[in-house]
Amino acid sequence: MKLMSFFKKNKPLFFIILILILLNIPILFSDQTIQWDSAVYFGMGKFLYSSGDSGMMEIARPVLLPLFTGLPWKLELDMVFFSNILVFISSIFMVYLVYLLGKEVFNKKTALISIILLIFTPLFFTHSSRTLTDIPTTVFSLLAIYFYMKKKSLFLVGIFSSIAFLFRFPSGLILVVISLMIFIEFLRKKGSKSRTIKKYAVKYTHLFLSFIIPIIPYLIFNYFMYRNDTCCLHHALFRPWILSFWSQSNLAGSVLTGTISSSLFNIFYYPINFISQNYFFIFIIFGLYFYFRKKLYKNDTYNILFVSLIIYLLYFSYILNKELRYGLVFLPFFIIFSSYGITEFFERLKKINYKNAFLIFVSVIISFQIVNFFSHNYYAENYNYEFYSNLKGVFLENNINGNIITNNPIPSVYVENKFEGYFYSDELLFQKFVNEPFEAVVYAPHTVWCAENDIECKEKKNTIFNSLKQNYNLIFFMNNNIEDFYIFSKDLSIPSLNKDVLGKKTLNKARVVFRMDSAAAVYREDGENNIWRFEDFKRINEILDTVTWSIIPKDIEEMNEVHKNYLVEYAKNNDVSIAQNGYNHEDTGKGSEFNGLPYSRQKTRISMGKNILENEFGEKISVFVPPFSSVDKNTKMVLEELNFTIYSSVPGDETSFEDSSIKRYDQTISFVDDLSTMKNKDLETLKKEFDTFILYKKDIIITLHHFNFEDEDFETLKNFLEYIKTKNVDILSLQKLDELKS
Repeated sequence: MKLMSFFKKNKPLFFIILILILLNIPILFSDQTIQWDSAVYFGMGKFLYSSGDSGMMEIARPVLLPLFTGLPWKLELDMVFFSNILVFISSIFMVYLVYLLGKEVFNKKTALISIILLIFTPLFFTHSSRTLTDIPTTVFSLLAIYFYMKKKSLFLVGIFSSIAFLFRFPSGLILVVISLMIFIEFLRKKGSKSRTIKKYAVKYTHLFLSFIIPIIPYLIFNYFMYRNDTCCLHHALFRPWILSFWSQSNLAGSVLTGTISSSLFNIFYYPINFISQNYFFIFIIFGLYFYFRKKLYKNDTYNILFVSLIIYLLYFSYILNKELRYGLVFLPFFIIFSSYGITEFFERLKKINYKNAFLIFVSVIISFQIVNFFSHNYYAENYNYEFYSNLKGVFLENNINGNIITNNPIPSVYVENKFEGYFYSDELLFQKFVNEPFEAVVYAPHTVWCAENDIECKEKKNTIFNSLKQNYNLIFFMNNNIEDFYIFSKDLSIPSLNKDVLGKKTLNKARVVFRMDSAAAVYREDGENNIWRFEDFKRINEILDTVTWSIIPKDIEEMNEVHKNYLVEYAKNNDVSIAQNGYNHEDTGKGSEFNGLPYSRQKTRISMGKNILENEFGEKISVFVPPFSSVDKNTKMVLEELNFTIYSSVPGDETSFEDSSIKRYDQTISFVDDLSTMKNKDLETLKKEFDTFILYKKDIIITLHHFNFEDEDFETLKNFLEYIKTKNVDILSLQKLDELKS
């Protein structure tokens, strides 16, 4: 009887849900194309339920959705279909919760308008049956708000907040919302006997403890999963969160281009795009106006929606990585305030006899919104589905049963192999494929993003792709206007498509530079312990025909005249070039000699060092090697002003010279194996690294230090040099390399 009574009282609600179901049925039963993030969750589901024998794992993502996506696969059901059904059920709950909140906070009319706007907003409808975390996480965020608003159990509020967080990490902001509401409540009760610190401390304790409870199993999972890959306990426990922080600043998802207009669009990205999704959202202006005009902020029932909207909107507007679907988590608050604005605006117009004009205006918006809604393509592009679903046959026909490395997760949905994903570096993907026992690589050239003006990045991608063509067996490909997709195998006995599809392209002759760092160094950075080993320095130079000495200028002044004269004469009569290695290698307190120092002090030091080297060696110094591999924008300005043309550092040095005349050439191979002990690598390790890099790198910079060489290291260097000379390479100085590239 209660159910029938509820149905009769809420007929419009069920009618709107029925419309949502009817509109989704054709989509649910169509062949849906799997998109990137959905594919990751399907792959993770397989990984979890196969104990790592199938699928793939992306550490930076939470595991709650994969626990649901993997279950149908484990039961040998259609994983994609049943996962989409699960998300669609979540979408129905989301509609219901938006209705409840709208009715509870404002009124039934506002609630009905809210859910009508919701289901006819393309952003929501597009994702209402797509396996992604956005809608499930929003459902639990709304549950947390509703239970808090109704003064239900704080324990359940914490549990719901935690579940939302475990679906998608940024949804943990709901805990911030609830915590802030409790604090506002505490402030409002000033002077009340019920306002005691103990009482509110208990509230916070209940909230945070209940939030932590569902996370504990996840932390245990992290420990056993990652303990062998990390340095310490907290890194293992919190590894997914540590690795996920970078995505907030992922430039591939940024809308910034450096202009004022793009900066403004970055700030207002979500409001602008929401309104373009549903023209009725413009009424949020009136909703917020009446919220303040009527002083509704004095009532926490209204306040919680406003606080939720602001906190989520501020966070997602602040981070660089923008994607419209991220806004689904705060879309309900945007909609409810828009609906409230519509009802209040309509009430005001009735009083001044503008009702008919308003109805005409609304009719026009409805017409536009109908066109907007149905102009979106909610159905799959079948050619993509056909390609991906045929992948399983490709792997079976070619007997590929081993591990696969990939920079695109979609194949992991259709193929039962174990996949390892490297989505952010083609170079790392290539190195792993060459050096580790992967049977094949699934390579999508456009996966790794390059900035429009980053020519080096684009050249590197092309070189890696050309190397795959030259050295491995292409067994399958897709090439169309949407995406390029290639599968290369190490098994050369499989019938090859290389010649027919890709042709043959020979890489340019590789160029090798030996850079001796801290060459002729007299002291350690702390000014103690003489590390100048003259005889060892001479032995290395006798082995190397061509070398770039990276010299600390201050050390030259400390050196005796005999050794100094040797350096000058040897450099003059042999193929030696000089690079400036800072000034004195003194750490100024920030793990750098220059980073953080004022421009004037940096210019003085670098100028003095440049003058010392130029006076001693009688040649212009144009190469700068940064001490501690760290400089700042002031250093860059000084280097440009002093006419340096080459900057040679190590990978990971974040200094950018994209907008500068200075060229950058970073270390490719370090002779040193362990920086803590300065122990050098053995010959086989060096040869293996070189064989990998020469496949796709045109320029290889090899760094070494004279003062850590033992007897066996000289033999290693000699044999390594002989090995390099058997390859298709030229051995040059940094200056000569730069001249050839220019």
